[in-house]
Amino acid sequence: MAIERKNSDLNKQKILVTGASGHLGLNLCKILTKDNRYYIRAASRSNNKTLRDHCHELVNFDIRDLDAFRKSASDVDYIIHLAAVFNHSESLRKEIVDTSVVGAENLLEIAKLKNLKKIIYTSSVAVCGISKVEQLLTEENVINSDEASLDPYIHAKKLSHDIIEDGIKKYKLPITILMPSIIIGPNDFRLTPSNSIIKKFLKFPFNLFYLSGGLNFINVRDVALAHLISIDKAEIGNKYIVSGHNIKIKELVKKINSLTNKKKIIFCLPKQLLILIYYLFKPFIYLFNIKFPLSQFQIKHRIGTFLYFNNKKFLDMSSIKLISLDDTLIETIDWLNS
Repeated sequence: MAIERKNSDLNKQKILVTGASGHLGLNLCKILTKDNRYYIRAASRSNNKTLRDHCHELVNFDIRDLDAFRKSASDVDYIIHLAAVFNHSESLRKEIVDTSVVGAENLLEIAKLKNLKKIIYTSSVAVCGISKVEQLLTEENVINSDEASLDPYIHAKKLSHDIIEDGIKKYKLPITILMPSIIIGPNDFRLTPSNSIIKKFLKFPFNLFYLSGGLNFINVRDVALAHLISIDKAEIGNKYIVSGHNIKIKELVKKINSLTNKKKIIFCLPKQLLILIYYLFKPFIYLFNIKFPLSQFQIKHRIGTFLYFNNKKFLDMSSIKLISLDDTLIETIDWLNS
């Protein structure tokens, strides 16, 4: 049902949400709509019909266009900056990096010109790096530039995150940084790489195998709620890891099989065997444009590692009671099946 627009809505505090048609953006607009305290201006590169039902105003522009970005932010009180190209493809590296970097630079230019109450910049736990042992990474962990450059998306996030942090220190801008972990859940109309992880483990043969290592998953609705709460509660100039549940990949596959009533014995797929398979099939991957389930970067640099995060700072700030991993997986599976 479309949002009811009233004349009184124009008197509300205005929020510009960039990247509003993405997985997180759409869920955030839904939560903002229910909150009913703000006039929501949703920004997207595409004309998203679904998004129209969850905002007061839809604007279409590319965040790399400073004039268009500045015009859309001309009368707002807050900006929630989500816009990014969520893709790990090497062939799209320029677009992935440019969108994040130029978008961050333009955001700073707007912040310097306007007297905004707060900007919430959405980064990623990707900038924290990884661990080869089961330890919790915090906001103080930082991936080195050489490792970040191996993957286009991580490279883009690292560069733009550094731009924003430098801007906060140099210009004393009213910016808070949120760093979500792997976001899964419903209303993902373009299928993000995060939900793709769950989709793979739902199907044969991936529900028979697991890789060594661990990941952290959080429900998209919890991340959206964290953004809403951060408008009032998050400290300006601070950064928060917005993460959920740490789980070994082995336990994740077993849990997905259990939730889908599949009783299967699962086997560990050794890293060296996977590397061998990848290089045996590599000529055919490029020749026939076959999509291998894991990228070369993931195989070489992520198997056997742990993306476990300490979310205490975020939970203390927000007082959110996280949706359980079981419920999150059920929601995600239902969405993917539908």
